[in-house]
Amino acid sequence: MDYEILRIEDLIVEMNGIKILKDYNLNIKKGESVGIFVKTTSEKDSLIQVLEGKLQPLKGRIYLEDRECSVEALRKEFKQSIYTLDSKSKLIDKLSVADNLFIVRGGFQVKLIRDGLLREQTQKILEELKIEIPPRTSIYHLTKFERIQVELAKAYGLGAKLVILREVSSYMSDSERNVLFEMVHYLKTQGISFLIIDSFVQVLSQFSDRIVLMKNGKNIWVVEKDEFKGDLIKSLELNFNHTNVTQKNLCERVFSLNDIETNSMKSISFSIKRGEVVSIVDHFGTGMAEFSQLLTGDLRHFTGEMSIGNKLYKPNNLSDAFKQGLYYIGYNPTESMLFNDLKAIDNLCFSVASKINMFWFSKKYRRIIEKDYLHYFESNSLELYPQELSIYDRLRLVYLRCLIAKPSVVVIQRPFSSVNQELKDLTFELINHLTDEKISVMILTTIDSEVKMISKRIEIQSKE
Repeated sequence: MDYEILRIEDLIVEMNGIKILKDYNLNIKKGESVGIFVKTTSEKDSLIQVLEGKLQPLKGRIYLEDRECSVEALRKEFKQSIYTLDSKSKLIDKLSVADNLFIVRGGFQVKLIRDGLLREQTQKILEELKIEIPPRTSIYHLTKFERIQVELAKAYGLGAKLVILREVSSYMSDSERNVLFEMVHYLKTQGISFLIIDSFVQVLSQFSDRIVLMKNGKNIWVVEKDEFKGDLIKSLELNFNHTNVTQKNLCERVFSLNDIETNSMKSISFSIKRGEVVSIVDHFGTGMAEFSQLLTGDLRHFTGEMSIGNKLYKPNNLSDAFKQGLYYIGYNPTESMLFNDLKAIDNLCFSVASKINMFWFSKKYRRIIEKDYLHYFESNSLELYPQELSIYDRLRLVYLRCLIAKPSVVVIQRPFSSVNQELKDLTFELINHLTDEKISVMILTTIDSEVKMISKRIEIQSKE
């Protein structure tokens, strides 16, 4: 008989008078990894908060290692047996790796631990998990992925029975994710179980022994590992109303690169047709910064040529790139691309204003744009400032401003990196609006799984 680490029975959770989890059931066996594909943030939050003992369910039972646990018991058990790893690192920047692994835990007296012994014990765990980080390294100097590695080592050192990984794939490249997979696989052989909550089915299929689809507070579908197949995985994503971006098979070439080579990138050539979506994938992240600088005019030293339409494309800066027909949407655009001192309607008009003489002196243009685009927004007014809008309406501002400007090609940096599945769905929808207007889209990413469903793929080859 397989030994269960976690069992949830008939769980009902309510937040603000709304039932989030409805007679929810889940079980995880020792050394098993279970992936949960869930769309809404509230369902993810409520499930994790219950397991952390931070949220009292209305009904249901939770068992850890076959022992029924109250909320109070879960708070105690969480510190001992359950470790959650998400975007909020539990590591202390000012301390070393060794200090974080051993001193910052119950039952240890700092004065009684010799520094040499501390490093020795840390090195043992790091070597066992094949983590190449010196024990005395300050957490402050670690990358996001290295922090994830150290947190897994900490969970292992603490004797955790269940590790919850929430949306960690959003912070790493494909190569880093493969390293993480090897770590998870090893820890499973040591009897540690994993609950993996992620917005990418492709990621869940790599890490999980089972994938559970959760919708409207219930599990609606369970897929076993031997059933993981390409078509089935795609159908799981489509089940959550992901709409594949329409590819316009038109012959007109809008954007071309011919034998472009930089300090870190090998020669790359490709073209994009009108209304087409193409993804540029840089697995190691070494060439992505230079490629972005190349497109926005910030990189001066390169060989080869770029063109938009029949004209040579060689911008001097981002503003010049826009004038020549390229619109750039950077990473986390709701924070970096909106003007907080301008109202939503003025943000919406900002890009097109530069193309119309005396735009700001005539109210009729603003009225036309507001009439044509207000229905896209949750808010019933575009007279609000960006900080007064929801995150979804701020994202609409970014993309619809681009749509109004009608560039030849839009470059988008990691558009699906958010941990919020609803934002990802909205991004799919907004990219569809661009391609429906025959605007070409180029996506820059380090993660294959973010773009496999929507575009053809071109890989950046970095130099040694």
